[in-house]
Amino acid sequence: MGIKKASFFAANKKSIASRYLILPSGTKTTIDCLLTSSKYVQKYHYETDTLATQSGIYTLEHHSGSHESLSQDYRKFAKEALLLSQIPIAISTDNRVSVPMVEAAKSKYPNLSYLSIDAHLRLKIHKSGTPLVSLAKNSAIKELVDHSVFVAARSFTKTELQRADADYVYYALDLHQQDQKVWISDIINDLKPEVYISVDLSAMDPSIIPLGEYSVSEGLTLRQFLTLIKHISMKKKIVGFDFVGYQKYEKNSSVCKLICDLLYSCISYVDKNQ
Repeated sequence: MGIKKASFFAANKKSIASRYLILPSGTKTTIDCLLTSSKYVQKYHYETDTLATQSGIYTLEHHSGSHESLSQDYRKFAKEALLLSQIPIAISTDNRVSVPMVEAAKSKYPNLSYLSIDAHLRLKIHKSGTPLVSLAKNSAIKELVDHSVFVAARSFTKTELQRADADYVYYALDLHQQDQKVWISDIINDLKPEVYISVDLSAMDPSIIPLGEYSVSEGLTLRQFLTLIKHISMKKKIVGFDFVGYQKYEKNSSVCKLICDLLYSCISYVDKNQ
């Protein structure tokens, strides 16, 4: 991340040869903080004995614009990456980018599973023809895919809970009380062979990644999150993912470095196991 840049969709040998293609969008100061911090994060992942950048990580220039143009471009970006057998990654302060990313992945993988790792169910009713709000993004995604799994949920309305398939909701409180091997195995069994993963930072405990007024207590620990991603990568094909839900972090802050480290760890697990 932040190693090479190009104009939006300006294909060249290095971008095409890279296994991972990243498109950043949203609040520019926050994204710039992440890209700058990525230069100072250790790329060698000792657990997998891999170098995150070895397979090639290509970062396109920051995308700005309306939600409509952003959705169109993310859809195009993901489709082009998938056609080249690349893994598209979205990083954004706008969690609605998950929708066009999933739509693109579904076009290549019709039996796609969607995994939402998020404190919120985001299943508020979305009326057709009205602007999509962040708390309704998973309602839009449920219209695209037949199978969705929700992990780390702990902030939602009763109506949202009624709209979710209870068999595929893993509440944060339960994850803390149950044996980790058991619930990770259950989640994996609930997923189809190909999976798209959306990671909202609210899934993490705020003592680790503070989100200000958007913080929700009793979130996942880093080890819980990374172990889940590790085992999914061993059993399923991860076709794309996004990291969303960023707040305004200061340049080169420790939080930005930690987020980059999480992203590199996810890439390392995929590199090792897929």
